[in-house]
Amino acid sequence: MVYNLFVIFTLSMLFLWYRSNYERLQFINAIFIAAWVMFSIEFYTTRDYPVYYENFNRPGEHVMWEPLYRMLLSIFRPAGFIVFNSVLAAFEMYTLCFLYKRAVPKAYMWVGIVILIIQPMNMLLYMNMKRQFLAMAIVLWVIYFMVYSRNRLRWVWAVTAFAAAVNIHTSALVCAPFFLLPLVKFRLNKVAIISLIAVYILLMSFSLSSFSDLLYDVVDVVQGDEMGDDRYTMYIAEQDRMDPKATMPGIFSRIFSAAMFILLLIYNRRTSPEGFKIFLIAIASLMGENFLFGNFARLNYYYG
Repeated sequence: MVYNLFVIFTLSMLFLWYRSNYERLQFINAIFIAAWVMFSIEFYTTRDYPVYYENFNRPGEHVMWEPLYRMLLSIFRPAGFIVFNSVLAAFEMYTLCFLYKRAVPKAYMWVGIVILIIQPMNMLLYMNMKRQFLAMAIVLWVIYFMVYSRNRLRWVWAVTAFAAAVNIHTSALVCAPFFLLPLVKFRLNKVAIISLIAVYILLMSFSLSSFSDLLYDVVDVVQGDEMGDDRYTMYIAEQDRMDPKATMPGIFSRIFSAAMFILLLIYNRRTSPEGFKIFLIAIASLMGENFLFGNFARLNYYYG
């Protein structure tokens, strides 16, 4: 019911945005404020909500989480989980709104928002994976400082944001390549486009589980003893057990992703230098969809 109201409200705001000739940004702001309200009033809606809500006041259980997230729990404990959850959602939605308005041309803002709201599982997924979504929001600031900011301390701020994200959710380590974005000075020519299409097709048959031994070694280094569990080891074991054919998305989703991939390649020379760097992140995400299954698919959310 709440999500349906959110969709109706969003479509109404987008219509008013169109009627304003794409000038009145308060309509876009209103959509993200409504999303914040929806995230804030959640109560036992998603699968992981009980884990975060019921363990909020159980310090003994916090060992399963990263240091910075544990520190945030300690800071907000007097205020309670509802306030904690609402404050984090406010930061996440502010980040999305702030960067969305800078990265997307005004006339095309409605496209991304419509794609988001017609896939309710995406919204519920972000609502569910609270720590990772917070880490994802922080990582967006790495992209901002590396791509859009001209602040002379942008590298310091980017490194600080990256370190914070990793200490919220270790999976944010996959975003280290974002620091290479300032070095991108090229565009994709026909040879590069054909090569990427070939790699995209090959990745459909790539099996990450074939490298499970190497992944176990990487996890031993990344996870460490302080995590208090073997969650990432279980992720690899899950990847080994899964049948890739059974986990492939439906035919419509496959066609949609392939179409998006081709469009990004075709239009890579028509976007701004900053936009092209975002294109590269999206291209990497679409390629990752072809072989990242189960919980490993969550690594791809930082790029998509």
